[in-house]
This record gives sequence, C-alpha cells and structure tokens, in this order.
Amino acid sequence: MPALPRRPCPGSVVSPSPLRLAGVAFAHRPDVPLLIDVTVHLTGGWTAVVGANGAGKTTLLRLLAGELAPQAGVRTGPQAVAVCPQRTGPPDDALRAFAWGWTGDHCWALQAALDLDPAALDRWETLSWGERKRWQVGAALAARPQVLLLDEPSNHLDAGARALLARALAAFDGIGVLVSHDRTLLRGLATAVVRVADGRAEAFPGGWDAAEAQWALERAAATDRLQAASD
Repeated sequence: MPALPRRPCPGSVVSPSPLRLAGVAFAHRPDVPLLIDVTVHLTGGWTAVVGANGAGKTTLLRLLAGELAPQAGVRTGPQAVAVCPQRTGPPDDALRAFAWGWTGDHCWALQAALDLDPAALDRWETLSWGERKRWQVGAALAARPQVLLLDEPSNHLDAGARALLARALAAFDGIGVLVSHDRTLLRGLATAVVRVADGRAEAFPGGWDAAEAQWALERAAATDRLQAASD
C-alpha cells in the first residue's frame, strides 16, 4: 500500500502538544521488569510500535494513554486520549452518541467514511469483527482526541474493511500510535517507528521502509561481527 493521502478529518484535533515518556520503567511483577528505561517523544502523525510478543507493546500503549502510572520516570503531554484495544465490546454511551450524531454533525461524515449504518447497532451481536472495529474507531475519532492509540486494529479484517479503516486513520491530524503486525497498514500510515525490545524503546524516524532498511543494516553488521569473530 502506498502512503495514504492526508485529508482534514472531522474528528481530529490539529497540532497537539508532544506526548513524551522520559526514563519510564514498569513491571507487572516486581521480580520481572518489563520496561526499564523508555524514552519516547511523539508528535503529530502515526507512530508504529513493533516488537516481539511479550516485549511490552500493549503496556507501552497503556502508559502513553495514562491508564498505567510509571513506576519510574514521567509521562507528559495531552490528556485528551482515546484508546481502541484489540477487543470490541458491546456499544457503550460514547459509541451510541457517535451513532446518533449527538456529539455533532462530524459524526455523519465519519460514518460515511467508514461505511457505517446506525441501524446496525440493533443487531450488534451479528456484526462481523470488522464492522465492530470500524464502529469502535469511528467513536474514538468522533471524540476529537488529541491522541489516538490503537492495538492491532486490522486483525481479522477483510481487504475492504482494512481499506476503509486505513483511509479514516490517514485523515487523523493528532498524535496516532499504532501497535500492529500488519505491514501494509504500517507502511501506509507510519511516519515513525518505535521498536520495543529488551525493556527499551528505540525510535526510527522516516516511516516503515526507512526502519526496515535500518534493521537490515543492523543485521548485516551483526553477521559481519560474528564472521570476524569466527575467523
């Protein structure tokens, strides 16, 4: 997927202040540190967060959201944060407000962009995962967040649903953070990449292709060092 065009989004907030974690540490168990020294600086546009399973990507997302308090270090930045976790629960008040336009006329534009029909809420239990995900993301955008955090938003989506989701997200003008294994989505959206590994988070500016090129250089250098050590 080529880089997606950015158009004004009726559910976004332009130019929020940066979102920062500085020297952040967190552990779910005292004897098993997960994140030990994380410093990231996020500005407008989409940042992809990648790493091995269990590396701490979702925990990092929750720290950025303010859902978890750092056990060391600080979080600073916008407080208007919307989070879309992997799960899609039943419609809550925010989703119903979005469905019926109670928060403003921008709701209708978002519904059109995501191909959503408010009447579908009456048969929520029969909706596909992709339809529920589009409702979840639409409600988050309708809240006009300064920061939008998404955890694996394209899992189990077909090509059509993925394209609708990607275009709506491309129009978002705030700070977006995307945890995903979907390389096509990451390549189309991300303008920066954060790799979580060994308790730390390393930033790579320039989007997904630039990050992959840097990782290829790192692997080649590591191979050269191993070869030199064995000679």
